Amino acid sequence: MQAIHRALDILEFLAEKPAEPRPLSEIAAATGLHLSTCANILRALVARSYAEQPVPRGGYMLGPMAQYLVRHGAYRRDLVALCEPRLRELAAQIPENYVLARLHQGRLFMLCQVSGEGAVQVREDIVLADDVYYAANGRVLLAHATPATVQAIVAARGLPGESWPEVQSAEELTAALAAIRAVDVYSDVTHRQVARVSCPLYQGEQVVAAVGLYAPAFRFVGDYRERAIAGLQAVAAQVSEDLGRGAGLGRFQQRPT
Repeated sequence: MQAIHRALDILEFLAEKPAEPRPLSEIAAATGLHLSTCANILRALVARSYAEQPVPRGGYMLGPMAQYLVRHGAYRRDLVALCEPRLRELAAQIPENYVLARLHQGRLFMLCQVSGEGAVQVREDIVLADDVYYAANGRVLLAHATPATVQAIVAARGLPGESWPEVQSAEELTAALAAIRAVDVYSDVTHRQVARVSCPLYQGEQVVAAVGLYAPAFRFVGDYRERAIAGLQAVAAQVSEDLGRGAGLGRFQQRPT
């Protein structure tokens, strides 16, 4: 079991810069492994094509099998297929940045990103967000996670600290998550003057993902802000209905002030 975890640690490190060969010493240091142990694991990964060494005695990078594993499409492609065209349409009307995200085993994954600046662009490669506490989608998904999941994240990462200045204790975290869970749209402005909005996506009664938008705070005001939030809520309602939520969509119809 330990060997499996070590191999996955190496693959995750290589995936941070998949096209850049990383020296053995760098990989070992990043994963906390002895050089010989790291070299043995990499030898096995290269043999199975999950890693490759472009030149003899050179660095290591992800191999073709790492890509082959996802050959049948994006992770949770059902969510991506439902969200991407609607976010693309919204981005054409209100040209901001939109993100579809999911919380899995305490880690925040961005499954799809749509940018409306200039020509609408879609990014479908999975991005791992480092800080579930900081991201608006992360806070919404954490608010709807099970208590056990929240406890595990706090145990692994500690309390939010600078990532969420208003939350500095376990009690404050519980209260903040309860407040987010009570509504179906979350919005705030970061210290960098970025306005953020996030809405949960339901499958039945379970929140399975969240859609969010990010915009410069100076222009995210007045009627423009109201239209953007209403558009994002509409996307959340439509996708949730398609995922089988059906009844109870009235909770999406009015944004709490």
